[in-house]
Amino acid sequence: MIWIHTYLLNGKNFCTMQVPSEGSWVWKKILRLRVAATNLIKHKIGNGNSTSFWMDNWLPCGPLFVISGPLIIQDLNSSTSASVSETLSRQSWNCFLSSRRQTPTAMKRYMDLKRLIPPDIALNSQVHDSIVWLPSSFGVHSAKSAWDSLRYKGPVVNWHHVVWSPKSIPKCSFILWICILKRLPTRDKLQRWGLTNSLNVFPALAALRAKTISSSPALSHPAYGLRYSPLVSWKELPWTGILSFKKL
Repeated sequence: MIWIHTYLLNGKNFCTMQVPSEGSWVWKKILRLRVAATNLIKHKIGNGNSTSFWMDNWLPCGPLFVISGPLIIQDLNSSTSASVSETLSRQSWNCFLSSRRQTPTAMKRYMDLKRLIPPDIALNSQVHDSIVWLPSSFGVHSAKSAWDSLRYKGPVVNWHHVVWSPKSIPKCSFILWICILKRLPTRDKLQRWGLTNSLNVFPALAALRAKTISSSPALSHPAYGLRYSPLVSWKELPWTGILSFKKL
């Protein structure tokens, strides 16, 4: 964290800084995920010292910067780094409209902002602020809960038990999964480009499909249409009956 603040942030606000043109791929991805991550984090106010009044998600309506915009910050002569304790104190405001910005428009922005703050909010100097991770029922961050909250969840397919199982080899499962989805970057693409008409690939997968999930319309891979493939049985036939070394 010290290295990030020193070299990557370098005095800039993490919530408002632009994505730099230079930098690592990981750092750029982290910055682009700030909006999604903000909705997954809730700040629980204690003394208000470590929670940003404008940028953090501590109100039911969300971050004030997203709702009110940057003009109200200038109206109050505040900054994006201002904490909750610096702005509020015992249900009263510590910042007011500057004399040069007391216009009807600025006054309306100010009144709209005050309506967003719950009247019953109070700071407790004996309790520190805390962060709650919303996707988890325990409020604690985990890689699994983060992935489940960000990823696209498709419908469950009826062939998942064929591809993914506790005893399967991950590399083989991945290749089979890509094969079922018609995403093999070899023979599939050659056939699509018209460079080959040969479909004599993966007879074992064709036999597996014919034996277990032949009724699934999702598995229409070209290899599964071979006429001889359902007859292949790895347990009954010797290698010489499966492979013809004369044709190699």
